[in-house]
Amino acid sequence: MFGVSTFHCPVFTVAMREPPLTEWPDVLEAAVASLRSPWFDRVAVLAETASTQDAAWSMCAGRPGLLLVAGRQTAGRGRLGRRWTDEHGLGIAMTFVLYPEPLGAQWRGRLALVAGIAACLAAERTIGAGDDFRTFGLRWPNDAVDRATGRKVAGALVEVRHGLALVGVGMNVLQAEGDWPPDLRSRAVSLRECGAVSTRLDAVILAVHALHDTLSMNADALAAAAHRADVLRGTRRTFTHDGRVYTGVVESISHEGGVSLALDGGGRAFLPAETTSLVHE
Repeated sequence: MFGVSTFHCPVFTVAMREPPLTEWPDVLEAAVASLRSPWFDRVAVLAETASTQDAAWSMCAGRPGLLLVAGRQTAGRGRLGRRWTDEHGLGIAMTFVLYPEPLGAQWRGRLALVAGIAACLAAERTIGAGDDFRTFGLRWPNDAVDRATGRKVAGALVEVRHGLALVGVGMNVLQAEGDWPPDLRSRAVSLRECGAVSTRLDAVILAVHALHDTLSMNADALAAAAHRADVLRGTRRTFTHDGRVYTGVVESISHEGGVSLALDGGGRAFLPAETTSLVHE
């Protein structure tokens, strides 16, 4: 472990050259302090961990506000038992420990949507594209994808432990074509491959800002962002939920994180984000 500290510096500067991991805590403190965010109040940086979710839970002492970042993650989890692993340390993995109740009664679904939109925003901002989701979009419920190819650049995972939410975000940052294993070459893409010149530390800072922004959105703003980011709307897709298979045309995403589906056989289904999985073609 390199450092655990409390934010104190009001200056925010995105580094043009990535400093060594030993300097990351100070840089992240400066970045988050500029936000005066009610969500984050301390940071930890690890050289390597199996899972940032597990490490963040071990280190948070039961208190929200921790941002944990790992230079390398070897056994990360994705949604519904999938894996997110960065064996070569070319991407970035982070977990935010949050107290979610201010998000409202339906916070579980909403937080999944918040995290997915934040991943899209962070990716978009690395290439200087603003917040219009022209380059990257949301493949509900939690994947940030390159709109041109459908390949995944980032993803989010929300887990709940003892009333706290662990929001994990993983981003592919520096990988080149030869770095992908054969089974991922057609499904994954990095920020570098999409034209970004950001360092991994830049990506973390932008993710912190993006999550702060999406957490601060009201229901209408969140629904509008989901509408702009959504890459599934109008397409025919198959989902699984509660042991059943649902196929139909995606109509919309609600601010609570659920997806509305016009079923092939008639009628509609509303599927919640936290327990629904998209069947990838």
